[in-house]
Amino acid sequence: MVETILAPYINNYQKPILIYDLGQISKKMNFLTNICRDSPIKMLFTVKSFPCREIIDLAYKIMPGFEISNINEYQLLPKDIHDVVLSINDPTGQLNASIPIELSQKNTCYLHMDVIDEDKLLSFNFRPKIHYGARVSHTSLIGSKSYVTESRFGSSIIKLAKHKKFFFNGKLTGLHVHNGSEENTIDDYLIMADQIIYFLKKENIKISFVNLGGGLHLLTEKEIEELIQRLTPSFIDNNLQGFFEPGQSVVRHAGYALGKILSIKQFSQEKYHLVLDLSNECHIKWSDPVLLNKGKLDSLDSPQKLTVFIGGPTCFEHDCLGILKVDPVDGKLPFKLNEILTFGNINGYAAAWNMAFNGISKASLAFC
Repeated sequence: MVETILAPYINNYQKPILIYDLGQISKKMNFLTNICRDSPIKMLFTVKSFPCREIIDLAYKIMPGFEISNINEYQLLPKDIHDVVLSINDPTGQLNASIPIELSQKNTCYLHMDVIDEDKLLSFNFRPKIHYGARVSHTSLIGSKSYVTESRFGSSIIKLAKHKKFFFNGKLTGLHVHNGSEENTIDDYLIMADQIIYFLKKENIKISFVNLGGGLHLLTEKEIEELIQRLTPSFIDNNLQGFFEPGQSVVRHAGYALGKILSIKQFSQEKYHLVLDLSNECHIKWSDPVLLNKGKLDSLDSPQKLTVFIGGPTCFEHDCLGILKVDPVDGKLPFKLNEILTFGNINGYAAAWNMAFNGISKASLAFC
């Protein structure tokens, strides 16, 4: 299937190209939406993860809403957008004043803010028709897991107790966890939800929504479905609307990149360095590329392995697409000059970052 999709691009290759399978993206969007049909939890597409018109229009048809974080993302939304949920997570705080009245009248808007300075809270312009939530640091919810670094977004769950009056007077009606950690599990989300609900009951705070953020790309579809099933009873019992903000999980398995081998350098009998016209820094940043078209890259019965460093064309030492252990073919390196290599697992952030640099071309972008 992948070979059929990519063959025309390989045969007509001119420069690095990013290719996205809209059928696979549509399928994932439908999956995420359908598993929440009988739940108070909704999946909102993260615009920053793929700020392209084709993907946003597709999400508008399938998913119940969007997450945006700046004015450019807001302007990418369809002009006549209506009857959707908008989660607004703006680190600058400027979007609150930029949201047109008609947008919040035609849609359900949730705006999340850092609650650190009470004076700022007292002077904040809480606008009608918008639901305001306080950001919570995921660090304070998950605890001492070694991979968790202190989040620069949100307060600890304990510090939020100092601002209870803003929950009691209805100014703040929800909580948002800025989560996108690279080691999430089902248990992490369950712990975060349990800690929030425990906090609400202990402090006698009533809110209407909890947003558990992103990071779902680290779970399988089966795990995501199980997570929704396990969270749903608790959200129903506590009369809470729930949200997730998937981005990478929607696209990463539907994205591909093509690059040509420009040079091959041999460092020793077992070590080689390939330089492509495809750059990790310019074209596929934040992706985790997997080489697809070289057959067995790690066969256990190989009597000898060759180490192959695959790098991009920039002078940056860490412009690296991968380091592979490959089997020699007839005693030789199984790569040739000008060969087109195919990479999978390219997410939508690659299209967002895609750039030209110092004579290096921007990658082409294609949807199929």
